[in-house]
Amino acid sequence: MANTREEPGKENDNKRELKDAWKFFSSMKMGIILLLVITAMSVYGSLLPHAEAMDRVYTSWWFVGTLVLIALNLLVCSLNRWGGIWEKATVVRDDLNYKTLQSYQNQQSLAIPGETEEKAAKIRDFLLQKGYRVGTTSRDKGFLVSGDKGRFGYFGSLVTHLSIILLLLAGLYGIVGGYEDFDGGFPGRILPVENEDFQVRIDDFYISYRDDAQKSIEQYYSELTVIENGRTVKQETIYVNKPLRYKGVNFYQSTYGWGVETNITNTATGEEENVLIIPGRTFYHNETDIHLHLIEFYPDFTMTTGGMPVSRSAYPANPFVAYRLTGAQGVIGTPFQLAAVGDRLELDDNYMLQFSGYRNYTGLLIVRNPGKSLALLASILMIAGLVMSFYFFPRRVWAYLGEETDGKVLITGQSYRNKVGFQMEFDRLISALKNKLGV
Repeated sequence: MANTREEPGKENDNKRELKDAWKFFSSMKMGIILLLVITAMSVYGSLLPHAEAMDRVYTSWWFVGTLVLIALNLLVCSLNRWGGIWEKATVVRDDLNYKTLQSYQNQQSLAIPGETEEKAAKIRDFLLQKGYRVGTTSRDKGFLVSGDKGRFGYFGSLVTHLSIILLLLAGLYGIVGGYEDFDGGFPGRILPVENEDFQVRIDDFYISYRDDAQKSIEQYYSELTVIENGRTVKQETIYVNKPLRYKGVNFYQSTYGWGVETNITNTATGEEENVLIIPGRTFYHNETDIHLHLIEFYPDFTMTTGGMPVSRSAYPANPFVAYRLTGAQGVIGTPFQLAAVGDRLELDDNYMLQFSGYRNYTGLLIVRNPGKSLALLASILMIAGLVMSFYFFPRRVWAYLGEETDGKVLITGQSYRNKVGFQMEFDRLISALKNKLGV
């Protein structure tokens, strides 16, 4: 029978390769590489139109895969650091010797009256009053009182890393399970909602104007009704920054536009045809074989000194329409014609054209983002992590009495963050201790 056991040397090589791969994947170097890659992808996506960027970049497997790798890199890095951080936060160090304590920059030797145990008790009680977590260890002919404060600051970076991971997961959840669409229309239109069992009807749209010289727009309003299983389940008036929310789908007031009510009348029979045309679109009249292209709608028409048509405001004080007529032989008249709303124009020998009125339509941004709640939690954790990192900086103090101190108590302190601030705190601590003990 063949022996399939791997040789010890080969097995060790495999373990070493796995360890090296784990070390590289959890390294800052790997994190920087991934951040550079995702930045390059984002820059590329920002150069594309929004819809194309969503399809070609932000929902692509390589973009999503890079986000997953960044999340894994942060997770592995955090797991590697967890053991050491947990030990720092939960264990008061009482294993330091005189040589190590003497090497710290912040130190002071005090001649404290009393017996050895009495000295240790006084220092211990003082540190407890100052909010330190304290531990006392007996030493040969002396003691070591250990105290620490702000230990939650050790977890600041881990909490921040966790918040970034959750933000990435929220983004991935939104990409995979969410969508963003744009729709709208004139009042009366019913909007289908992607992958949902309800519809939304546009009941009305209107604009409020400020009472100023320009009649500038104050707000846009859309009255919407949610219809589910043939029943009205919710009605709401939305405006900018106040969306309709239903079953995790948000309907935001995004934009608006104009539609021109157009009337074509047969002069012989009096028969009328009424259509609603949006600027930029073309209507074909079959009887005359004429294409009516609506170029622009000017709600408050005027001409510049250079002869260019413009609108003074969004308020319909002087509505005009720019249009072009095209027949079988080409453009009829000039390629850019103007007419006031209400004017009657001759389309051909048998038909009259009139732009009889105008109406607004609403534009809605429809967004489903299932990762929103997770992103909110991540934001809260990020704030908490930053607060822990910058305001709960860990600091440690020790009071040592031994043969080397000649009866005096050596008090030392250390902090890896905000060293200037800790030096000031240490000086205040020594001053308060002297006053309390009468040294």
